[in-house]
Amino acid sequence: MTCTLPVAPEVLERICDAHWNGKGDGVVFLDVYQHNACNHTLSGTIDVAGTIYGFIIDNGDWGGTVVRAWGDPEDVGVYRHPEPVSLRTFIPIDDRLSVTNPESYRLYLRLRTLPWFQEKERNYNYDRHFQPGGSIEEYYSKWAATRGMKTGYFEEQKAALR
Repeated sequence: MTCTLPVAPEVLERICDAHWNGKGDGVVFLDVYQHNACNHTLSGTIDVAGTIYGFIIDNGDWGGTVVRAWGDPEDVGVYRHPEPVSLRTFIPIDDRLSVTNPESYRLYLRLRTLPWFQEKERNYNYDRHFQPGGSIEEYYSKWAATRGMKTGYFEEQKAALR
């Protein structure tokens, strides 16, 4: 939800500069939620000509700087984080390594414990966070396909056991 109240561009610039510089005159951050390396949701207060305003602002390359909430700090509150997202991994494409074939599924579970698999999974999640975009997804999707897997969430596999 975007706020319709007018917020002067120089006020938004003060908030964003304070975030990137780690300090700012009259800006207090109550919470900074990092979606990825480029996108943040900032919650806090700012002193504008002696009046304290609360804000919740999205800032990054997803949509520029967007004011979610602005006004009395008690009314604005703090950004409510989404539930933590599970880390992405590599899961079987078909029945060769799926839960419907218990013997091969045990092989898949063993595969997940191997250092090369864990390193690739860590690299994938690191790259998704610090270099979000289609080229990262394409690279890891192609890599997974050569091993009979696809990118996804391990929970997708666990849910199939129920």
